[in-house]
Amino acid sequence: MGLSMSQWDDLDEHDRAYALALDLVDAEDAAGRCTCCGGVAAECQNPDNQHAYVVTFRRCFRTLAVMEAEEKRRGKDGLGDMKGVLTVVRLDPALKKSATRPQSAK
Repeated sequence: MGLSMSQWDDLDEHDRAYALALDLVDAEDAAGRCTCCGGVAAECQNPDNQHAYVVTFRRCFRTLAVMEAEEKRRGKDGLGDMKGVLTVVRLDPALKKSATRPQSAK
């Protein structure tokens, strides 16, 4: 729960009960989750649903940019030092496709 004993002691009965209830709800939710995918176990482990899941793919251009930058930093041999390197990503609106296309005359 993240409270020290003195913080716990400072809570009134109502707040303690509420905090314990939140922990109980979290524990019950976690108990009903699949340890593999994190979905609701009753659904994802039900044999009736074996062929009922539809998988789609989307491309995350942010992840792609990170992966390409890390490959470039490592170099072609893949031996570049990436230890301690933090990856920071920001969106530059000036580089968006819509920003680089010529605007049609109105």
